[in-house]
Amino acid sequence: MTDVRDKWAAGSTYEEFMGRWSRLLAPRFVSWLRIPRGVHWLDVGCGTGALANAICSHGDPASVIGCDSAEPFIEFARDHSRDARVSFVVAGVGSLPRRRGGYGSVTSLFALTGDVAWNHTSEFICGNRAVTEWHRTATLKTGAKQSWLGCDLYTFRSGLIVMKDTYVKVVL
Repeated sequence: MTDVRDKWAAGSTYEEFMGRWSRLLAPRFVSWLRIPRGVHWLDVGCGTGALANAICSHGDPASVIGCDSAEPFIEFARDHSRDARVSFVVAGVGSLPRRRGGYGSVTSLFALTGDVAWNHTSEFICGNRAVTEWHRTATLKTGAKQSWLGCDLYTFRSGLIVMKDTYVKVVL
């Protein structure tokens, strides 16, 4: 068995940690977007294919191209996707796949920054409300460093998040 030190180096380990949550969120995200049926989609930073597959299941696309710079994620997505309308390619933000006629939707579930760290997180729950406080740092694909302080305010009903407000302060 190969020793994988980087948990994101294998599609299956990413799937266990992030993919399972992405698969819960993606169908709701597709419905929320309200993209017309029959358009061509580009899923940027597709990971293991959760959003691309949800688009096929809930968005009735003409086609979906999922791209990610992590080859193990693309291999996992290809192995676990059965819809003929979806294809996956290894490509990063600097080399997005082009399509003659363009795309009706270019979207991403979680892939807007490069190296991201959540340096401090605290949370508390009171009844059907919760607050999380966080400090997030990131190195963008351009190499620029960013830092944010923020909090998320949640309202729950029947075990589901029915409202989330996020407040962010950029720290220079």
